[in-house]
Amino acid sequence: IVAPHPPTPPPLVIDQQDPEPLTPSPQIFREAPPTPPPHQEAQVINKVLPQGRPSPQRVIIERNPPLPPKPQSIIIEKWLPYKPAPPREVIYERVFETPMISHFQPTRSSSSDRQRYRPADSHLTSPSRLPDSVCIDRQNRFEEIEQHKPSAFEQLAWLTQQQIEEIEQHTMEYIQAH
Repeated sequence: IVAPHPPTPPPLVIDQQDPEPLTPSPQIFREAPPTPPPHQEAQVINKVLPQGRPSPQRVIIERNPPLPPKPQSIIIEKWLPYKPAPPREVIYERVFETPMISHFQPTRSSSSDRQRYRPADSHLTSPSRLPDSVCIDRQNRFEEIEQHKPSAFEQLAWLTQQQIEEIEQHTMEYIQAH
């Protein structure tokens, strides 16, 4: 008995190609060149042309953006500190008693007559009605006032009053002028 044959293997396929043929060199056909144009001598023509108008000046208008509005002014008002108070001046004066003068005024009422007292300095009493001693006393007081030198405060008050009057006068002149 013979054992069965193993199956035949598939065939081996080998592809073989011939090398590519070489590209032949190109064949060139040349055409005859055209006949050149006849040679002419150069001709120079000089012409004087009138000068042309200059070109007009260019005008360039640049518009800038509008400026922003100005900010509102800010004014800060501050109070100046008060100056220290000057030392107080002590004035020593002799006190004079003002004599009291009585004036009698009759009244028509049923009550008895009444007295009114007024000091001698009162502006209501005229010096002609005062006794001589009171008039002399008043003259002495005026002399004392004239001899008495004004204090620093009185001088300052007087200067301040003069300045106020001057400012008022300038203000009135300014108002009348405008």
